[in-house]
Amino acid sequence: MKIIFYISSQFMRAVAISSLGIILLIMLLDGSDQANFMSARGIPPLYGFYNSLYRLPDFILKTLPLIILISGMITFIKLSKSLEIIAAKTSGVTFTNILIGPIILTLMIGLITTTLLNPLASLSNSFSHQYLISLGVTKPAEIQLNTKGIFLREALKSGFIVTRADKINRIGTILYNVNRLEFNGDNILEKRVQAPKSQLIDGVWVFKDATIWQTNSINDIKNISKYTRSEIKYYTEVTQEQILNSFSDPSMISIWNLPKFIHQLQTSGFEARKHLRYFQTELARPLILLAMLLIGCAFTTTSTVRKSISVIIVLSLMSGFGLYSFDRLIASLADNNQVPIFISAVGPPLSGIFLSLSILIFREEAK
Repeated sequence: MKIIFYISSQFMRAVAISSLGIILLIMLLDGSDQANFMSARGIPPLYGFYNSLYRLPDFILKTLPLIILISGMITFIKLSKSLEIIAAKTSGVTFTNILIGPIILTLMIGLITTTLLNPLASLSNSFSHQYLISLGVTKPAEIQLNTKGIFLREALKSGFIVTRADKINRIGTILYNVNRLEFNGDNILEKRVQAPKSQLIDGVWVFKDATIWQTNSINDIKNISKYTRSEIKYYTEVTQEQILNSFSDPSMISIWNLPKFIHQLQTSGFEARKHLRYFQTELARPLILLAMLLIGCAFTTTSTVRKSISVIIVLSLMSGFGLYSFDRLIASLADNNQVPIFISAVGPPLSGIFLSLSILIFREEAK
């Protein structure tokens, strides 16, 4: 047990050092990029540094596999160079006992980051989006989705328009059971249009079989007139890309709220495949972290590390980046319906785990 606790403490120290180094690197690169981004738009560069702080939790989530890979390399290179691993194996300690501590800690880190850091990252991403809106860098989202349907808001010179629909087709061009509400500058409803279907064609909403309620004022007396049209058109600045992109960033939704949001997307007629893949990938984070740890260990738990440390570091980093690239490739295939979502989530990490374990077992049996 003492050797397990000792190796675990060494690993946690390496995780702390690697995390600090990665955070400083993120702040340096992203901070300078955000500062240039703000200064190019006439905003003080300091505001870019503030925005990089909002973006930091999400970057930590994305770079966590690299942190675990580097931590595993640091831990076992240090133990191999000091001959502590050789001494442990000579005394009868197997590589299973050597790795059990870092493996448990890695799985715990994966679970904690998925359950706690993911909601924090999604919240900070929302803060970053609102912060950019307050600075006038980006426009506020005019399209929302909730349990009551889909809402589109458009600003006009004389007021604004709110369009509500029960469902939408997958490509974002047809609304079903549509209600269009026109408000004046005093937030008073002036006109309502209801139709079973509305289609977006070249910047125009085309309402079919529409019923219109119009508010008229005659001598300060208001009355409502009702009439129907087989087809009525309204120009709009909302595009198909805006509609689809409004629901394309699952990183701004907490993993705890993601299943409910996926259900809302599917109920409204949207394709929720990207959100499903993101959700299952988040659940599989402990596996990808474990794969990175084992990759770092597979090349460093050897007695030749003192002679070829540079080669071992390069092999470990190349293997880690290779697994990450393979994971991104499978994710892209899953988003395009070429690979099952579950396979895209667990396939790459399991392949990395099995490959690393085979290398470790081969080296153990060879001795």
